[in-house]
Amino acid sequence: MQRIINALLAFKNDVLYIVLMLFSIIFLSQRSYFHQAQIDKISLYLTGHIHETKNNLMRYFQLRHEIENLIQENQILKSKNLLIKESELTSQSNSPFGNSFNFSIINSRVINNSHHKKRNFALINKGSNDGVEIEMGVIGANGILGIVNQISPNYASVISILNLDLGINARLKNSPSFGTLRWIGKSPYKMQLNDIVATTNVALGDTVVSSGRSTYFPIGVSLGTITDIEKPNTQGYYALEVTLFTSPVEMENVYILKNTDREEIKSLIENNGQ
Repeated sequence: MQRIINALLAFKNDVLYIVLMLFSIIFLSQRSYFHQAQIDKISLYLTGHIHETKNNLMRYFQLRHEIENLIQENQILKSKNLLIKESELTSQSNSPFGNSFNFSIINSRVINNSHHKKRNFALINKGSNDGVEIEMGVIGANGILGIVNQISPNYASVISILNLDLGINARLKNSPSFGTLRWIGKSPYKMQLNDIVATTNVALGDTVVSSGRSTYFPIGVSLGTITDIEKPNTQGYYALEVTLFTSPVEMENVYILKNTDREEIKSLIENNGQ
């Protein structure tokens, strides 16, 4: 203990400098939006490198299993062909954005992922240097991870679908009825599909997919199945419990979706005042 005290006394000026610097950084981050943004970027960069190193060590012992998963996920992605041809559901969609989207894929990997909070985020190992932009959708082999909300040169932060603030446009696979899929803050495998009109034929086991009514995801991305049905409320809408095929907590290899028509679509929407 005495040695520790002596060391602190010997470097008291350095310790004082560090303490004052930390207080200055905290003060600036709270008082200045510009400095807060810069600190957030640095924090994202450092956090990304730390989690990348940790993840690489873990992956070293899981290489064979990882390769098998990659092969399986690529086969699933190819068989569904979600991103290179029109979905069979398009004719039913009534999407305001046209019959199909043009998406390109950026392969990535989840290196950090939370699920125990009310507002969860994931960190992926691709950033602006790889062509990633804010508001790009991110999917796994059989589900949605979320939407990119912040980027650095080599990493990106993703708002997980396990976030109370995020809603995903979704629909029943066998019906054009669509609504909003939201997490209710409980199990990472359970979500709720709201705003499905009471006249819709709904049954347990029905498949829920993305509706294509946004620039984030194409129509037909598999999400889950209906496992509970609440009777229509006074406004005439169902509240449907959906069990995810794949929860974000299970996702490792993911695909960032770049909608090449996004700016054109957004421009038309803004011009129409939507």
